[in-house]
Amino acid sequence: SSSDYAKRPAAPGSSESCGHAGQPRIWPNACWRTTTAPRLLDWAKRSHRDFVILRVPGIYARDRLPLERLRKRLPVVLESEAPWSNRIHADDLAGVCVAAMEQNVSGCVLNACDGHPGTMTGYFNHVADFTGLPRPPQIPLVEALETLSPGMVSYIRESRRIRNRKLLEILDYEFRYPSLEQGLPLPKTALST
Repeated sequence: SSSDYAKRPAAPGSSESCGHAGQPRIWPNACWRTTTAPRLLDWAKRSHRDFVILRVPGIYARDRLPLERLRKRLPVVLESEAPWSNRIHADDLAGVCVAAMEQNVSGCVLNACDGHPGTMTGYFNHVADFTGLPRPPQIPLVEALETLSPGMVSYIRESRRIRNRKLLEILDYEFRYPSLEQGLPLPKTALST
């Protein structure tokens, strides 16, 4: 639950939160959502400016893949313990940006994702299969929280399943790549293994 999430401790060796003493810890991206986004929307209203916030999770495309991480064989969390991963293909993100500019949607906050979340480990495995690289080794979540980079730990802690229903309803955008499988289709040989 979100209340359990707020009680999680800080990433080891980090001070990456923005709560006040006595308040629940808020992680960096959540901090931005809870403090900066409302101020920007308020500024837009007072200034009579159009303003749309697109919350963009992971962006992928053939030229934006974690190949170096896969080549280094850096571990990922066990599939059974892996956090959610939401994403959008770079071409679809560009299309969503154009649609948001062309339509009168000022003041909206939209989740710009393809609406087909998976796990972080599933994403890395799919990219490995797509590129022909070995799948990364998997480690338990407890070990990951102690050994992964602070950025990756923050991502794991903030990860949640995101819906894009509002984006689809308001922008009436049709995705070119509505899922990772369509954005990075596996060769038939990979599908049979």
